[in-house]
Amino acid sequence: MLRALGFARGIEARTHAGVIHIFNTEFVRSGVFPSSHNRLLSGLQRSRELADYDAAVVFAEADARAELANARSFATTARGWLVSEGWAAS
Repeated sequence: MLRALGFARGIEARTHAGVIHIFNTEFVRSGVFPSSHNRLLSGLQRSRELADYDAAVVFAEADARAELANARSFATTARGWLVSEGWAAS
């Protein structure tokens, strides 16, 4: 979803961190999305990195479910923006 947002602005990032940076500069700073979305995405990225590179990390089921719900909510909001801007079909 983040890549689609970047493409809508004519920007393509090469890394996960770059995609989040583009989201922050193009969408959060301009007021299209609230800063809470940037914090959510940064937190999800940190969790993914921990899961990938730290075999000892453990996530509580309740926390994982909450983050999944937040991610789905973000995806719905981002898709709504893409539809409203003519970048995706409704």
